[in-house]
Amino acid sequence: MKKRDCSWLWFIISLAIMLIFRLLPVPSGLTASGMQVLGILVGAIILWLTLGTTWTSAFVLFALCTVDSLTVASVYSNSFGNTTVVLMVFCYMLAACLVTSGVARRIAISNKIARKSPWGCVAMFLAAVFVLNSLLPSSAGILVTLPILDEMLLEVGCQKNKATALTCFMALGCVVMGVIANGANPIAHAVTIQGMGYYTEYTGGSIDFFQMVAVLEPVVIVCAIVYFLIGRLLWKPDVTPLANLDYDRLAASVGPMTKKAKWSAWVYAMVVIMWVLPGVCKYVAPGAYVYLSKIDQTYPPIIALVLMTLVKVDGEKVLDFKDAMANASWGVFLFIASVMAMGSAMANSEIGISAWLAAEMGPLFSNISPEMFIAIAVVFLVVLTNFTSNSVVVALGFTIFMPLCTTVYADSISAAFMGLMIINASQHSWATPPATPASAIAAGSGWLDTGNMFRWGMVVAAFNCVILLTLGQLLGKVFC
Repeated sequence: MKKRDCSWLWFIISLAIMLIFRLLPVPSGLTASGMQVLGILVGAIILWLTLGTTWTSAFVLFALCTVDSLTVASVYSNSFGNTTVVLMVFCYMLAACLVTSGVARRIAISNKIARKSPWGCVAMFLAAVFVLNSLLPSSAGILVTLPILDEMLLEVGCQKNKATALTCFMALGCVVMGVIANGANPIAHAVTIQGMGYYTEYTGGSIDFFQMVAVLEPVVIVCAIVYFLIGRLLWKPDVTPLANLDYDRLAASVGPMTKKAKWSAWVYAMVVIMWVLPGVCKYVAPGAYVYLSKIDQTYPPIIALVLMTLVKVDGEKVLDFKDAMANASWGVFLFIASVMAMGSAMANSEIGISAWLAAEMGPLFSNISPEMFIAIAVVFLVVLTNFTSNSVVVALGFTIFMPLCTTVYADSISAAFMGLMIINASQHSWATPPATPASAIAAGSGWLDTGNMFRWGMVVAAFNCVILLTLGQLLGKVFC
């Protein structure tokens, strides 16, 4: 039986909600424009969850243009003109050099330690997935790592659509390692970049690259190790089939490292260094920081793209600009642009949503300790992000918790630390297919059933909450 198309129904429901909010009485302390924006937010979430995030994002931008306190120019300036959105596009384009040159596949296939035992194979594969996704968005990383997992599991006798504990653990691992790696740095990671933009919108300050990595990278590394230990000690899949894996054949599929691949790796590494250097100098060479801090985060990827387009190796460009353009996910670009415009509207002091939320929710948290407030925020975001898009969750996180942080807890919680907690907690998303694109791809791979995905995904998320609230807070006190 053909599935009924409900596109018009969901669109009409969303549009009706947007219009109804314009007609409802305005609560005390909130402006009429604030009510409009809240209505658009609710309608937008319904559209994104039911009809996708492409053309619906364009409609959300149109809806924001109708808000009385906003102008068309301001909406487009805060969306397509937002530096966060621009940085994301250039990072996606830059990531193409790792894929087209074969560097990404080379990273994903590691076999020296893997040969020692089946669990060594598991550990090295998951570590490779983690490293690769530290440099690529998880939606791109899963497209590199999942085909390699296909080769491994098929070779040792596993069958698609007949999920076992081993296939579920490995396929879920591709998602878990990819998503948590994305949550520790802004290198081509849309939600992390988006969160940094929100932090600037709400506080007027900025989170530098080094500060983020210093706090969150140790957290996600421990989370990655804990996922492996959960498999080894709690889940206990039978990994003995991996003893029959032909590592030589996998290694041969990569081939020798070409000059193009070396150029790509070195240029990408230099971009990362230029991102990290200003933050490091802030602590070790304050004099140099005065000059290096003027390097905008968009500069290194732009220079790298130009350099790789001009330089030829063995008669061909290190990176063809057409390949870079093709690697940019324009659907994601439009979605993030609309989400950033929404976040800007909600942080707008004239519209007054942040001040209203702080006034309304402040009394509820007035007797709650700072530690409990952070715990409530982290647990709420981690649970929510496993059922809906993490881009939506990070936007809600900043809308709800940052105004409270900068008012009720202004003297006890660093705004930068709270921003990092929101950014990271919003990305522990892998327990259901809608959580992230990577989750949806893994769920449809034939290796992972949704029962194990949800059960073990939430177990992993619970462990990660504890790690974020302990190690994360400890590091936050040092670097924030």
